[in-house]
Amino acid sequence: MPHSPRPRLIGRIALYILAGIFGLSCIVIGSSWFATGKGTIITGVPGSLVEAVACTAGGVAVMLWAKARILREWCKQGTETQEQ
Repeated sequence: MPHSPRPRLIGRIALYILAGIFGLSCIVIGSSWFATGKGTIITGVPGSLVEAVACTAGGVAVMLWAKARILREWCKQGTETQEQ
């Protein structure tokens, strides 16, 4: 069986990885409010339950979006190598 090549790290994938890291940061910042009742990582952020939920949910959404884009780029690379 032929061995498939490893995915290449291209500029788009690197940007999607950074977006995923941003999403993870939002999750951590939002979740810190649930643990302590106040913003502990960045003072005063989030300041309320609504902000904590929005920050956490937004972080999850960004991470899922970035993950889907990374997988899409890797799949594109796989079809490009099969066509050659």
